[in-house]
Amino acid sequence: SGVKLMAWVVLAIFLGIVSYSMLNIGMGLQKKGAASLPKIDEQTFKQNIKNFVTNKPWLIGFLLIQIQWGSEEKRLLV
Repeated sequence: SGVKLMAWVVLAIFLGIVSYSMLNIGMGLQKKGAASLPKIDEQTFKQNIKNFVTNKPWLIGFLLIQIQWGSEEKRLLV
């Protein structure tokens, strides 16, 4: 019915807004976290990985982007 279709459209729009907000916040956090790290060419590969994974802003941003990808996929399937 028309009401049910409208509910799905509203849900898809809402998920889209949440999804893109998460993407933008995640990218901002990753940028902030990466700016506080030592230069990549001054560290070993292993140390670089450790630096990124132990940097809370970068890691939270990374996780938000991963969650965003999943929510965006679900929104597109709606």
